[in-house]
Amino acid sequence: MPVVVLEGPLADGTLLPQGQGKVLTESKDIILELEAEFPDPPLMDRSPAGTVRMEEMYNLAAKITGYAFSSLLGQFPVSVFADKLDELNVALKACEGPYLLEQFSLADIHLAPFLERARACLLFAKGLNVREKPRWDAVDKWFEAMENRPCYRGTQSDIFNLVHFLPPQAGWFSLENNPEEFIAAIDGTDSSWRLPLQPSRFEHNLFSESGALEAAMKVVVNHKRLTGFAQRTEASLQDASVDAAFRFVVCALLGDDPASLPLPSRRFGTDGQQQTVARACRYVRDRVGVPRDMPLGAARHLRASFNELLERLGFDSREKDLRTSPSKGLTYAPPGSKHVADLRQLAALA
Repeated sequence: MPVVVLEGPLADGTLLPQGQGKVLTESKDIILELEAEFPDPPLMDRSPAGTVRMEEMYNLAAKITGYAFSSLLGQFPVSVFADKLDELNVALKACEGPYLLEQFSLADIHLAPFLERARACLLFAKGLNVREKPRWDAVDKWFEAMENRPCYRGTQSDIFNLVHFLPPQAGWFSLENNPEEFIAAIDGTDSSWRLPLQPSRFEHNLFSESGALEAAMKVVVNHKRLTGFAQRTEASLQDASVDAAFRFVVCALLGDDPASLPLPSRRFGTDGQQQTVARACRYVRDRVGVPRDMPLGAARHLRASFNELLERLGFDSREKDLRTSPSKGLTYAPPGSKHVADLRQLAALA
């Protein structure tokens, strides 16, 4: 996303003084500008040799990312990307620590969001785990080191969100190697989104398992807005029933047995009430943003609690209301979504 525009019209029609700044749209340019503005502590070696090495790592990161997304879009088999990932693994092993250079640097910051998204999407569409050991043991150590940094964990999304937000932007994924098992695990249709919550199969960090209490607090604090948000697609609102559903979910998050929680007939007695509640639960469950709304573990507990209510009401908790893509995967793409140009350019290999 572009940094602050200091020249030209703003959204409200006002003008800023000309000549006071510039527009940066490339992530590499943005982080270099930030490094120049805030040089302490330094995140790059400014010596001639250090600058050359940094540029080498930038180019390697761009190449790896380009091959990843080109593979996702079906331009060549995922095995070609896997061979390129070997190069990244070798480069990481050449350093004393787990990072691309001797210490954490701008090269890691540049690589992180792209490799995080590539990892999620390749797992979903190709059944390939870039953290597989021993082949990519150094890549796994890099991820582990990044996840131990609070600043990275605070911005890290989860696999479910990544695989469903990217297709309408970058293009529809080409499925390969029969990844249905991985798709089911990521979408929670393999019964992994149920209570008691089992350890995450693919996501392991300090926040991947805990968070039920935080999820409950988020629902309580935002329950009025959630009631409306959950019924955005409804022609006829059932506020009282949806509110009762959220109360059920909060009780489950606080440790009550979902099988013994009451379902008042005045809130869940009619088919119309139940259908509205089911759609509302699925709508919120599949749109919880990580980390925008809550950390990974809290989101996992919330999704599982919604599914317990769906099962109690007689619905199949594996059902999704999200629009399907041409590859039959789920997507959040709103009508009129456009491809993101920078990802398209990134996927065009030299």
